[in-house]
Amino acid sequence: MTINLGDVTGFVFDFDGVFYPEKVITRDFNRLCNTIKAQVAFGLLKKRGMDRKTAIELAYSGYQKYGDSITGYCVWAKENGVNSEKFKHTLFVEYHKNLQVAFYRIAPHVFNQRRDLISAFKLSEGAVKNGVATHSCATHIARPFLRSMGIRNHFHEAAIIGLADGDYTLKHTTPHLIELACTAMEIAPETIGFVEDSPRNLNTFKEKYPNAPTIYIHSGSPLVPLPNYIDFQFYNILEMKRAWAEERRRKNSIVLPPSKIEF
Repeated sequence: MTINLGDVTGFVFDFDGVFYPEKVITRDFNRLCNTIKAQVAFGLLKKRGMDRKTAIELAYSGYQKYGDSITGYCVWAKENGVNSEKFKHTLFVEYHKNLQVAFYRIAPHVFNQRRDLISAFKLSEGAVKNGVATHSCATHIARPFLRSMGIRNHFHEAAIIGLADGDYTLKHTTPHLIELACTAMEIAPETIGFVEDSPRNLNTFKEKYPNAPTIYIHSGSPLVPLPNYIDFQFYNILEMKRAWAEERRRKNSIVLPPSKIEF
């Protein structure tokens, strides 16, 4: 079956790495995030015996081991008598609050009135629905940044899904976050284009929904060869939306020959 980008009824986007390449924030993006994460975790757990060295070590090793920003700290917290579920939520929220402040301070041009994104979403305005499924926080990252970028009006409020909204289930283990966004937009996952900068997340989605277009945003580093579980790759969202618009225009411009009338 040929996958057609112009047939989608909506798009579900990852956020970080898709709406901006991490390298435009800082050359050492991971170090910035891990430093902020460690500072927040240390502040919350120092009374339980955590020191700064352990906080930094868990920032790096926790992500490598568990694939997210908080589980490593939650394991440590539980082992040291802390209510891990309550702590998880507090750490997740406070980390992203601090991350938001740092991003605005370091790279305001990335998050304020993005002309490329405004142009991109105008191309499909009213023709498709748009949602977000991110491992970040919907409240303190996705929603405020979409607003300051100038494109918040193109997204369904309930379809902006963060990691906490899906009970912290990761996209490489299940497409649950994407499905939640689709439910909020009242469209089937089989009919969306899923847009990511993580190949393994695209692979997991494709395994369950093989007929839905999977779209990789490469930010200047395209995949060669392209894995068979990725249908399209583009430099950024604007290039992707232009390709969608061209495919839609081409499809709608096809004139079918008149039917043969027999008497």
